[in-house]
Amino acid sequence: MQKSGKYDNLYQNLLDAGYTAEKAKEYERFAGDGNWNRLLRELEKQKERLLASLHESEKQIDCLDFLVYQINKKYKGEF
Repeated sequence: MQKSGKYDNLYQNLLDAGYTAEKAKEYERFAGDGNWNRLLRELEKQKERLLASLHESEKQIDCLDFLVYQINKKYKGEF
């Protein structure tokens, strides 16, 4: 659903970044009130959460890669 207002791009960007419509509206209000510092702090916190999740996923992928490597090394030619 497309919104119409002064901060359309902000709202849509927040949705695209994974925020719920409710959170996007809340953050849009921060912008409307000129509370840019609070909005920036919230965005930075979300970025930190997403990076932590990404790093955890990378660690899990590395573990899987190592497991596949070990299995291939040990059982090469048996399958």
